[in-house]
Amino acid sequence: MIIDDTKFNHIRELIPTKKIPEQKTKRQNLFSLFDRKNLGYLTEEDMRYGIINILKLGEVCEAEDAISTAFRSSCGAVKFKNKSTDLIQNSTIQFQEFRIFFVYLRQYFEFYLIYKKIDNNGDGKLSLKEFTQVIPALNK
Repeated sequence: MIIDDTKFNHIRELIPTKKIPEQKTKRQNLFSLFDRKNLGYLTEEDMRYGIINILKLGEVCEAEDAISTAFRSSCGAVKFKNKSTDLIQNSTIQFQEFRIFFVYLRQYFEFYLIYKKIDNNGDGKLSLKEFTQVIPALNK
């Protein structure tokens, strides 16, 4: 089994996850574009909109669980001093959590692509045969 690196590389190019100034600037620009209501935080709906319409990664939305899991994992990841906004912070993504979301999303989506490639018959389950066929490729 050979996994096509083209999709992985495309995602790595579009999703700014590194802690370097150029990527932070790119994240700031993306955050502003995703935050269409100028609230200073993003909902899961905002994230889906941005992924589809701004990053043009509609295929990520096939991996519905990847987006939801990345969103839930990054909400509240950064603790803020203002306790009065805990509810908003734990159900939305602040700019400080935006990079964390992208790290999770990229990883989960890469897992999704690998799983999709291994699931030969497309039933959403790995049979013993499908699993054993992939073992030699994993050992490389």
